[in-house]
Amino acid sequence: MKQMRIPRGMTLPALIGAAMLIGALASAPWATLMVIGIVYLPVDRWVRGFLAMGLLFTINACFTLAKTVRDNHEAGKFINRLTGAKAEKLLQEFEGRSPLA
Repeated sequence: MKQMRIPRGMTLPALIGAAMLIGALASAPWATLMVIGIVYLPVDRWVRGFLAMGLLFTINACFTLAKTVRDNHEAGKFINRLTGAKAEKLLQEFEGRSPLA
C-alpha cells in the first residue's frame, strides 16, 4: 500500500479540516463536481484558492437564504396563531361567554 505524501507545511488539523470539507461536499453532487473541476483546473494555486473560496461563500449564502426563508415562514405562522387567538377571545367576549368557563 502506498503511503500518503503530505506536502510540506500541511499539519494534521489542516488535513482533518480538508477531509471534513470533502466529506461535507460529497453529499452534494454538484459541489463535488465543482471541487473536482477546481482541483484539476490547469491554473496557478492562487486562482484555485480564489475559486474554492467563491464556492464556499456560495454554499454559505444558500444555507443562509434557506434559514432566513424558514424563519420568516415560522414567524408568519406564529403571528397568524396569535391573531387567531385574539379573534377567538373577542368572539367569546362578544357572545358573553367567559374564555375560562
